Amino acid sequence: MKSMPEHIKKFEQLMLVSQLISVINMLLNYKLFSDAFGKGFTMATFVVAIAITLTLVFFISRRQSNTAKWIFVVIWGLGFLPFVASLETYLSLGIIGILIIAPMILQIVAFCLLFSPQSKAWLKP
Repeated sequence: MKSMPEHIKKFEQLMLVSQLISVINMLLNYKLFSDAFGKGFTMATFVVAIAITLTLVFFISRRQSNTAKWIFVVIWGLGFLPFVASLETYLSLGIIGILIIAPMILQIVAFCLLFSPQSKAWLKP
């Protein structure tokens, strides 16, 4: 088995760091989120989102799945549209907003790395 290219390693690292920041944000602001959306819904949505993200990252970086890459790109793109629409609100939230925006910036960089020639060569058609 050939070794994982640097861009795929960086993709994986950036996605894991982005998820860690999201977990920290949830832990610090759980009451705020659960008051707004309900405890069960907040926790279920968060756990499912993290699980889907980590699963897709695994299939992209470790199983070399081009299909997982495109599924992730589409899902992420659908989530990016409401993010952009709410950016002004996030910017007004101080540290909470930073903890929401930072993972998205890391994910943008991570996704750019997936389209490099070395990443394309790594992923199976």
